[in-house]
Amino acid sequence: MNFSNWIAKNGFLLFFAVAFFSTWMVSGTVTKTGGLFFALLFGYAHLKNWDRRVQLMLLSLVIVIVIFLPLAIKGIANSDKIFSDVPVAIKIATQTLASGKNPYVENYYGTILDEATPYNIQFWERTGRPYLSLEHFAYMPTIFLASFPFEWAFPTVSYAWLALTILGICFILVYFLAPTQVEWIWCVLFLNPFTWTSALHMHSVDFLLLFFLLLFVMGWKKKNDWLMGISLGLALGTKIYVWIAAPFLVYYFISTRQKKVLGGLALSALFVHGPFLLWNTFAYLDDVVGLAVGSGTTSLTIWKEFYGLFPLLSRAGIISVEATSAVLLLMAIVFAYLFYRYTSKQRDLLATLAYSGLTTVCVFFVSKHFTNNYLTFPLFLGVIYLIGLTLSSSPKMERIFEGHAAKENSSYARWPPAR
Repeated sequence: MNFSNWIAKNGFLLFFAVAFFSTWMVSGTVTKTGGLFFALLFGYAHLKNWDRRVQLMLLSLVIVIVIFLPLAIKGIANSDKIFSDVPVAIKIATQTLASGKNPYVENYYGTILDEATPYNIQFWERTGRPYLSLEHFAYMPTIFLASFPFEWAFPTVSYAWLALTILGICFILVYFLAPTQVEWIWCVLFLNPFTWTSALHMHSVDFLLLFFLLLFVMGWKKKNDWLMGISLGLALGTKIYVWIAAPFLVYYFISTRQKKVLGGLALSALFVHGPFLLWNTFAYLDDVVGLAVGSGTTSLTIWKEFYGLFPLLSRAGIISVEATSAVLLLMAIVFAYLFYRYTSKQRDLLATLAYSGLTTVCVFFVSKHFTNNYLTFPLFLGVIYLIGLTLSSSPKMERIFEGHAAKENSSYARWPPAR
């Protein structure tokens, strides 16, 4: 066998190696040791053509050690307040809602968020103002669908377990949605530094977004338009930057006249946003929208330590950290151009997902700031795109996975068994 043939037949192994080491390099000592051991064992099993069930088990162990184990350690240590303000903010907002108060109205001075996280000090040093999360709850109401029952059942348990639970459900869902190519999807989804960053900071909102996107794909697979619409509406109610993709998806379903999908989307949007808009419209919009665009009472500044065009220009002293208008204008121009290109001709759902992901990354690049975990959303859209390829039986899928699927007389060709 020459080298090119070996590459063709073992392309997945090379892809796994790149994905694994991109995450392994930023992981801790325990995950580096255990993850590397099982990664090498998986590579050996793949080369020797061991039974696919064994290979899936070894790959699962790699992912569990690299992504799930750090979350479990944080859960055991009950260390929400040490690593991230996100689970602390969600916990306090959930308790506030449970007490009958509006989490988008209350402030969180004197709470554990004020006392136990270093972010308030860091933000004061950057801006001369109190940390925004002490006065604003920036997460959209869909998170309460997960946090409220979790808080009721486990009031003293770390919210790392909430993130771990949602992520574990997503891990299983991927297998049932794309069983024949689950290895590729698992590697793309779990072995990357963006998902690792979200796990490190216990961003259960990110994983809840993934869960709803996978439900959207399940509706696609089952040809259930109502499930597609409701899950998409819930996904759009998780984080404000998901709205960047909303016009593409809504335009697609309007142009294809899929009324049930649009109806489900409208119902779920009304369910998520309606109660809080009626409760206090200004407070809700100021927290979830004003914070994102840097207007109103929030006025989020450019953080020089983050990524993108404007943090770079700010570090160079070319623009002010308060340059809100220029940022919003350039974001609007970039979005308008890509949306125009998208609508210039008829697109299918896969192209819609691709344009949504591309536009999100480009808008992030010209925004005030974005971090690693922001890129989980376009990454998730990429995963949905890959699963969509398996559902549509696209020739693209055959080309992408041809080396992986072409192992003749292997356990891959015999699994799962024909029914």
